[in-house]
Amino acid sequence: MSSIKICTKKALFDTAPDFYGLFFEDINRSGDGGLYPEMLRNRAFEDSILPKRCEPLKGTYGFVTPEGWRDQFNNGEGLERWLEGIEKTPVPAWYAHGVSMELNVEDRLNANRLAALGLTFEPGGSVTNIGFRGLSLVQGQSYDLYLFAKGRVKLSVNLESADCHVYARESLDIDAPEYTRFDLSLCPDQTDPDARFTLRSDSGGTLMIGFISLMPRDTYKGHGMRKDLMEMLKNTHSRFLRFPGGCIVEGFTKETAIRFPHMIGPVWERPSHNLMWHYRTTNGLGYHEYLQICEDLDLEPMYVVNCGLTCQGRKPEFFEGEELEQWIREAFDAIDYAIAPARSRWGRLRAQAGHPEPFKLTYLEIGNENDREVYFSRYEKFYHAIHQRYPQLKLISNTHTEKLGLPTQIVDEHLYSTADTFVTAAKKYCDYHRNGPEIFIGEYAVTSGLDIGNLKSALAETMYLMDAEKNQDISGSQPTRPCSRTWIILHGIPT
Repeated sequence: MSSIKICTKKALFDTAPDFYGLFFEDINRSGDGGLYPEMLRNRAFEDSILPKRCEPLKGTYGFVTPEGWRDQFNNGEGLERWLEGIEKTPVPAWYAHGVSMELNVEDRLNANRLAALGLTFEPGGSVTNIGFRGLSLVQGQSYDLYLFAKGRVKLSVNLESADCHVYARESLDIDAPEYTRFDLSLCPDQTDPDARFTLRSDSGGTLMIGFISLMPRDTYKGHGMRKDLMEMLKNTHSRFLRFPGGCIVEGFTKETAIRFPHMIGPVWERPSHNLMWHYRTTNGLGYHEYLQICEDLDLEPMYVVNCGLTCQGRKPEFFEGEELEQWIREAFDAIDYAIAPARSRWGRLRAQAGHPEPFKLTYLEIGNENDREVYFSRYEKFYHAIHQRYPQLKLISNTHTEKLGLPTQIVDEHLYSTADTFVTAAKKYCDYHRNGPEIFIGEYAVTSGLDIGNLKSALAETMYLMDAEKNQDISGSQPTRPCSRTWIILHGIPT
């Protein structure tokens, strides 16, 4: 019988201590309802609102951007295949029984909110939120609720089963002419992975809700992230985190690109926006939260900034002139929020959010999967502006800009292709020029051909990674040079 002998006493080459890391992108609802454990879907009541400047297609089935890119919408529920088993409702995730329910786009909580939920209860009426395919409740655990509301109504606030068996109940009497914050805690007496959240009124009344949130009290180090998933990430022994994307950094229109100012401050004041991946986020998992995740898991932060382009694969729009300069200023502001002293403008906002001491910020990537001349000119502009002001940051390019004579420290290489392409690329880094820039393999997967998700694709990806592991010297001699990543996908894990 054949055998393989593995000797580990003598290393054949130097290894980078942070060779592997994590890449997080809000895809497949891995943000709200995933790592960020919000339990109520559509907590800002904005999911059914079309992205700005987009036109509807076939009613609420889809939309088209000003440049002509099309996507499914389904009244804010997302892809058509996500609708299986979900009852239709005019306000996604919210179901009214004996209640008149409508969106109010005039009487909103603040200028950044797009709508509020107006409710008129008949006696015995109720409104229910089904969460992200159900609320996963654990017996004896506390769940904290807050809402900004006004009106006059006596409510029973319930956590209950799909057939209305009550696990936890609290009373809430609202008599407020203006938006007022109300807080309470619910502790279920049973475990149920498919529970519901319900507001019920025995006497009837009116209510306007501007924003609502339900989250478990027990989070990782008390910083608001889902405890079990953070433990899973910790146990990967990763050394850096690339965030917040990914294509969502670019967006499919100017309005849907991720912007730093929208990702800080009280979550009910953060504007929401439609992500690239077919749903809207409230940005509760924002810039401050990503930096806190890095600190809590001892990860080096790798922040990806938009460089003035929307996604080039989805009929792009380009920021020019003053709009482009604003993106550079926002990159400065994000950096200052992370590392400036608490007495500075952005450091003061960080301190107000509970972190007076600066965070770490190690890497900054200029764009995501961008190329061609529209990228090269923007990359050069961003590189010089950021490097001059923050020379300590390690800057990452999306492509081999050094071949154009541009300054290039690290190149982010993405490979999405067939299994055969991965096999062919399995000696790529053996032949890489040792005087070139460092390599960061930011994303990779077999995504086309006949071998998606089978043993051949797994072996092909492994061969590609083995080549990277054998050639860690191209990530430089310093210990903080990532050359690859592990992408943890959180799809399908219940809230």
